[in-house]
Amino acid sequence: MNEEGFANLAIELWKLIRSFEQALEMLPLDKQSKVKAQVRFSYSRLVSLLDDAGVRIKCFDGEPFEPNLPVTAVNADDFNGVTENLVVKQTIEPAVVKETKVLVFGKVVLARGG
Repeated sequence: MNEEGFANLAIELWKLIRSFEQALEMLPLDKQSKVKAQVRFSYSRLVSLLDDAGVRIKCFDGEPFEPNLPVTAVNADDFNGVTENLVVKQTIEPAVVKETKVLVFGKVVLARGG
C-alpha cells in the first residue's frame, strides 16, 4: 500500500472512531464505560500504528484558521475570502502528515472567532 492509501485508511478509521464516540450518548449509562474504553483503546492503537510509520493525524478543532494550514475549508465561500478572526469549528477529516510532507489535506468547517 502506498503512502496516500495508508493515509486514506487512517482517515477512514479516524472517522469510524469519531462516529462511535458520538453514538455513545445513545447507549444506556451502564454500557457507556465499556464502549468508551474500547474507543479510547482503538484510537490509541491507531495513533501507535501511525507513529510506527512516522505518520501523524492532525485535527484543528478550536484552532485559529490560517491559510497555510493543511486543510480545505468546506464553507470558505461563506466568508468571502476573509481569513482574519476565523477559527476551525470542526474537523471533518484530519490532515495526515509524514515529517513535513502532507499526505492528505484535511477538511474543516470554519466559524467566526470570538
